[in-house]
Amino acid sequence: MRTIKLIGQFLAGQDKTVGRMCWVSPDLAGKRLSTEVSGHTVHLHFPPRPAEAIAQDGYNGRMGDDPTNPAGVAPTHFFAELDWVVEDQDTRTESQNLEEAVEVLKAGATRLTDGLRIAQSVVGLAGDSPQALTLSAVDTATGENLSLGTPLNKSAPMAVGYPVVDAEMVAHALAGDLDVPEILLAQSAYWTLWTPNPKPGLGVLLVAMACESRHDVCLCSESPKRWNHS
Repeated sequence: MRTIKLIGQFLAGQDKTVGRMCWVSPDLAGKRLSTEVSGHTVHLHFPPRPAEAIAQDGYNGRMGDDPTNPAGVAPTHFFAELDWVVEDQDTRTESQNLEEAVEVLKAGATRLTDGLRIAQSVVGLAGDSPQALTLSAVDTATGENLSLGTPLNKSAPMAVGYPVVDAEMVAHALAGDLDVPEILLAQSAYWTLWTPNPKPGLGVLLVAMACESRHDVCLCSESPKRWNHS
């Protein structure tokens, strides 16, 4: 049995451009934060508090005229750390175990960015995993760097398995009978399955809107239009 320390560096916003980054209060700079994911503690922290310079390592801006007491600072990234115990197992099982550890680490990082998104939607959509800039794993006893065998970020889903559009579907659309729920569900499918840049949070929201709009249609019409999606 050995303990592995995973360290990930994640983008704090969608990119490092001012205006698409998050802004946090100075007291969060360098502060140790933590969250519990599946019974494991993930530690998180932004870079140490910046000095007077507007742009320096780890930060790309500050709010206010007083450089020693800014109203806010814009971190370019944050760190997530996790201590993971690996049992003495074969190489394949250990690799799967480390993959699970990476998913726990990323889930903890997502919780932090979800907190940022509550106040600053420019940071991204809730539920989206932040972009990982680096991921490393070290055996705490030997200092050995381990190969994780997993990509930094999930690749886009493969666009396979398109459903066939039949004559009935085409006639339904050409007759102008597409309902709002059908359109919303189609958009949800695009954002969760077919786009090269998936946005699952938006997909879930669109599904909820589709359900609500179908409910409204049923209440307001004695003979509601056909709703093809289940």
